[in-house]
Amino acid sequence: MRQVTSADYLYQDILDDIVPTDSQVRQDYWFDRCQSSHEESHLLGLFAGLLHYHHYPITREELHQWRSDSGANEYLVKRIVEKFEELPKGGTGSYFPWFLRHRNRFELPDGHESIPQRPSPEMQVKSMQDKARKYLAPEDQNKDFEDLSPFAKMHCFAFYSLTIVSAYPPPMNRDACYWFDFGFVVCKNKHEEETLGRMYNTMLFGSLVQLEYEESLQSSTPATYGERRDPACTFEEFWKAWERRDMMAIFSRCWPVSTTKKFLQVAEYDLLGRLRIFMETEAPRPSIWKLRHFLAIKDISVESAVPELAQAAQDYGFSKALDTRTTIELKQFYIQLFEKAEPMEIHCETMKGALLEFAERHVDGMTLRVKKVVQSL
Repeated sequence: MRQVTSADYLYQDILDDIVPTDSQVRQDYWFDRCQSSHEESHLLGLFAGLLHYHHYPITREELHQWRSDSGANEYLVKRIVEKFEELPKGGTGSYFPWFLRHRNRFELPDGHESIPQRPSPEMQVKSMQDKARKYLAPEDQNKDFEDLSPFAKMHCFAFYSLTIVSAYPPPMNRDACYWFDFGFVVCKNKHEEETLGRMYNTMLFGSLVQLEYEESLQSSTPATYGERRDPACTFEEFWKAWERRDMMAIFSRCWPVSTTKKFLQVAEYDLLGRLRIFMETEAPRPSIWKLRHFLAIKDISVESAVPELAQAAQDYGFSKALDTRTTIELKQFYIQLFEKAEPMEIHCETMKGALLEFAERHVDGMTLRVKKVVQSL
């Protein structure tokens, strides 16, 4: 069995249609040289063509060999160009011409001082907020972010600033968490999180990002297709809808309730159904949602979690008294259970004192340690 390489991880990201996050993949295949999320998407599209959609795609092993050649980045760029030039003129798609325009950047040796650096996280936040600021009411446009009031306006503006650059928030160990508050907690995986992020983007900005994406390619052939859309609401409508838990009314303007759905919208409507349950649940929501939030954060414990997350974890059997092995097994059990059952189903069975019986019908291989904890709930 051969050793797994960064080319294997890149290939899996291509299949999952997600931009690589692994630091070695990002360095080996230049994602850390991209200046924006649009450029990262262009580069992912280039490698998807090379490994998957080309008439004669290369293998992961070939890509790794190219990357490992003594000619380094210059050699890898040269081989990529040769591979795309095998295709008929006009048949290379939009990503290859973009790559050619920027090939000098990708040919530079690793660590070269001329490699452009992405702005610092602080500067990226400032840039996002500056871009979104024009959507504020005139009296708010010159205010510092922290001075926006009420809280709902400030909170929604921060999320709005992420969405305008096609980003979406990660789960955070904090009380006011955008990932939780805007419903990403209903997503079952990263792909669904990206889908929900795109849906928010469409709802809030219409075709703006699509147009910016095509402009960044500088291609006469649009890279994306679909009807041009206007935003479904103003920022004022958005934050007020979030404050009164009426967000789904705005989503319904973009995805109206219908018995006929386009094929590509089936996943979106399925996601919206789960989002509606979460968004329209009366406060305080059952702690099952915060349990899912707790499980989504790496290296978190009852001791390190903020009080609301810690309490939710304790509601479902986590405690300082559990040994490390049982804690790990319990986390894995709940992750598997969430893959098979909806949160409110789990909540209802817990309230009835029947979670163990319910879980045994959905999760195979429960250990005695986990069963003992679940039985005690």
